[in-house]
Amino acid sequence: MLHLSLDDRDLVLDETAEFLWFRLAVAVTVGELAEAVAAEYGIGPDEVRSDVGEVVGTLAAAGFVQERSRR
Repeated sequence: MLHLSLDDRDLVLDETAEFLWFRLAVAVTVGELAEAVAAEYGIGPDEVRSDVGEVVGTLAAAGFVQERSRR
């Protein structure tokens, strides 16, 4: 588990969210993150894509990451 703190916001990340957190150091898409999770845990990317999007959305809403559109 990883504990993140920013100003008055705190988040505790479980194992999978921590896995995503360390991959967010570079610009990646939710699809790329889903593929990485799928490869790590031996499941299909379509099975985890919505969960990955939810974790990224939670991190963005709390101000820990910024979502950007690719051009």
